[in-house]
Amino acid sequence: MYDNNEIESRYQMFVYKTKYFGEFAANEDDKQIVIETKTNITGIEQEISIIMDIENIIDVKDYCIKILDDYKKIYEKGKMALETENKEKGSLVTYLQKIHKRYGEEMFSKLSGMKWITKRNITEIINKMDAPDIRIEIKGGKVKVNLVYEISKEVEEMIGVRMDKRYKVEKIKYYE
Repeated sequence: MYDNNEIESRYQMFVYKTKYFGEFAANEDDKQIVIETKTNITGIEQEISIIMDIENIIDVKDYCIKILDDYKKIYEKGKMALETENKEKGSLVTYLQKIHKRYGEEMFSKLSGMKWITKRNITEIINKMDAPDIRIEIKGGKVKVNLVYEISKEVEEMIGVRMDKRYKVEKIKYYE
């Protein structure tokens, strides 16, 4: 058995400061870091989750901080990707129409502020979405940045946008 002093000396705790999310602490041997925090990136303070799946925080801390400090840029790229994909494939309109049908006009109007979904008002709907949660995966030298947009706290549906280390969108997935 270890006493508390031995345990404390075996694991070194580090505190990191980020541009948008303040400080967070991690042990040198942490493989996953989960942070519940707030941001006002959209102009309204909102709660978001940050999850970092990493092999070793010491080796990738600077890169993780850079990604978190680029959150506003990543957030904007995610919104642009949703708009672009919708223009090309109509995927977001189709997805939102399913939600509209499932929950009804009153609930959808409450969620989006809109009664109807059209290609014209899709940008407005995207801009009204809450700031996304972010998941950073760094394993085997590969970096993945995932944004998860909740449609609302009141429904389970969400949209995932996966990016590479240069924030190039690789995939958009609609969860029902």
